[in-house]
Amino acid sequence: MSTVAQSVKSSPDVIEADRRVTVRDGASITVRLHSPRNPPAGGSPIFVMLHSGGYCIGGLNNRLQDCRMLVEKWGFVVVNIDYRLAPEHPFPTAVHDVFDVVKWTAANYEKIGANPSAGFIVGGNSTGATLGAIIALLARDEGLSPPLTGQLLSIPTVVDPSVIPKQYENEYLSREQNADAPYYLHQINAVFQGASSLALLF
Repeated sequence: MSTVAQSVKSSPDVIEADRRVTVRDGASITVRLHSPRNPPAGGSPIFVMLHSGGYCIGGLNNRLQDCRMLVEKWGFVVVNIDYRLAPEHPFPTAVHDVFDVVKWTAANYEKIGANPSAGFIVGGNSTGATLGAIIALLARDEGLSPPLTGQLLSIPTVVDPSVIPKQYENEYLSREQNADAPYYLHQINAVFQGASSLALLF
């Protein structure tokens, strides 16, 4: 078990189980289900958790504390996806992996003890939030049923600086204002972008 997992307190109210889900290219990826030991009377809403890491690092333990909190406080069944990473698995592998698991969740919600009419939410932070935004659009366009009911997007990248509309250029300041912030470093972004570029070579 990773250091991150060891530092997050386990909960007797949360049942956790890993399972494999087959995706479109025939590979199987790990999905961790975090479920309430005592589900809410109206059934458990679903939260599809997508981790951060610039598409090239991270895994199931990144948002472990958040997954457990969603179960403990609101009775969610959390579907935590270990999507494949660059550069070994180039774009759009992560998008395909996540959307395939979202479709699997929609088809198997009864088997995992969830009720999408109580909520069917996708999201995460950073890269996970960006993936969540993409998946919400795919779900809309492909008519996912049952449909997603919401998104929780924390610091997504949804607008490239090169396409900011002229009238909003004076408001798009966060990159410059936080250029030297302890966490947001241009060097980190360079690493992530480099991994994406390398992925195109595989």
